[in-house]
Amino acid sequence: MMKQLISFLIIAVLALAVAIFFSENSTKFISNNSQPNPVVNTILSSTTTRAFTDKSVDDKTIDLIIKAGIQAPSARNIQPWHFSVVTNKEFIEKINTDTLTAGEKEAEKNPGRPKPPKDFHALFHAPIVIVISADIDSPSSTFDSALACENMSIAAQSLGLGTHIVTSVTMAFKGANEEIYRKTLGIPNDKKPVAILLIGEPNPAAADVVSKATVRNQEVVTYVK
Repeated sequence: MMKQLISFLIIAVLALAVAIFFSENSTKFISNNSQPNPVVNTILSSTTTRAFTDKSVDDKTIDLIIKAGIQAPSARNIQPWHFSVVTNKEFIEKINTDTLTAGEKEAEKNPGRPKPPKDFHALFHAPIVIVISADIDSPSSTFDSALACENMSIAAQSLGLGTHIVTSVTMAFKGANEEIYRKTLGIPNDKKPVAILLIGEPNPAAADVVSKATVRNQEVVTYVK
């Protein structure tokens, strides 16, 4: 009789502990973003980081983010992408300089286009710059590569990192710089850069460290039931 009572008490205590654990964690999820699913939380609370610290990210984390990109779907499973991961600070600064130079030239050609500010950093001082390239001839390659880029961005944010997706930086890779960048970034001849994913730790000291999504237009859905 005593053994049965002790067994019952042990089971009751364990059940109570499990109930408390899930209750606390469920409350934590809901209070943060009103969604208990961590993937949905990451998407709905997604932000754009505009200032990064110079803290590096370990290779294991970078590889995990890249794997998330490779896992993206693509038309006919062509997987038309190539990822160039840049962590070299000097080369990142070169990309920034060439981007600003290209921006100034574009502004001279098009008077209505403003020149980049003198203190502007096109890569927001991110410690990790991933150049996403897509097949030149495939009609769906840019879309497919964008899916891969978004996969990596979501993965990085779910790991507590900040991200920023830009496309204007690809202007630095054109013209006289094209062959140099192709060789350094290992971009195959049948592909072209279409986007840049910036990753790093958000800088809390910056005035405008993150930018949340503006209010979304909800009148964009048609339901056919």
